[in-house]
Amino acid sequence: MSGGWDNDAAFESTTICGGSGNQAIGLFSTITGGRSNLTLGSASSVSGGYANSASADYASVSGGAGNIASGIYSSVSAGRDNTADDNYASVSGGRYNSATKPYASISAGRDNTADAEYSAIGGGRYNSVSAWGQNGSVSGGESNDAYGIGVWVGGGRYNDGWGDYASVSGGRDNDANHHYSIVVGGLDKSTTATYDVSM
Repeated sequence: MSGGWDNDAAFESTTICGGSGNQAIGLFSTITGGRSNLTLGSASSVSGGYANSASADYASVSGGAGNIASGIYSSVSAGRDNTADDNYASVSGGRYNSATKPYASISAGRDNTADAEYSAIGGGRYNSVSAWGQNGSVSGGESNDAYGIGVWVGGGRYNDGWGDYASVSGGRDNDANHHYSIVVGGLDKSTTATYDVSM
């Protein structure tokens, strides 16, 4: 333990470098500064910030406040109140973002949820990839949802991809309802059959 005050390094193998009110509980875990940070997993780490927690083995939080990395090899890089809840899940920044399944990722934005394996959200707000949307992605925008496997929603508002491998490029209130269907953009567009393209 090096510097700071009111820190608790539970074992000889744990390290705390400064800050206050930090607790390094997991074997070989490390906290580098900040305040009220916690490491519970083996070889987990918190690099700074406030009230961050790395609770699984090899999990890491690089900074920010109120961030939680609770899956093995999960990570939260920055931001506030973000969670990476499963193995290899990651959140790069933003606020109130949640990556809840293995290999799910969120890059930025707020109130986004990546709830399927290998799903991704680039940014925006209130976007989601559902639990059935493995490999689905939402690039940005607001209140867009990817429900099917491999769905892509590029942006816009209130757009939904329902069919597997369907896509919505943008616009508002559009629905790609069928497998392999595409909505290019616009307002209140929807597909009517497999492989349909609505422009």
